[in-house]
Amino acid sequence: MIGIKQALWSACFLTAVAAAPIPGEAQGPGDGPLLRLRWQADPARDGIQAVCGEVFNDGTLAAEHVRLLVEELDGSGRVINSRELEVLGEVPADGRSYFCVPEPGGASTYRLSVTGADSMYTRGQ
Repeated sequence: MIGIKQALWSACFLTAVAAAPIPGEAQGPGDGPLLRLRWQADPARDGIQAVCGEVFNDGTLAAEHVRLLVEELDGSGRVINSRELEVLGEVPADGRSYFCVPEPGGASTYRLSVTGADSMYTRGQ
């Protein structure tokens, strides 16, 4: 698990520069696992901007197939591009998982949201 985290964060840092990131937070859907996001978008470098963060699971069941919507916003707050992605692996109960997605540079900011997830039941539940 540590190797995956290091690889994801290394990929993010390769596309980042030392300037201050743009932070963000998002809340998951009302039903299913209790998921929330904390993320940051690093400044664009060579036309690529890394959006990396963590998915927190405040619930008592692990979540799998966690789907995120990443929206690029212009200076007026309008969506100029969007895409969905799935977080690799599971997000453990009362735990977190990491994600990192390269985006084309040019967005003023981003909006991220959890669009879905499946609950995992452990043995004995």
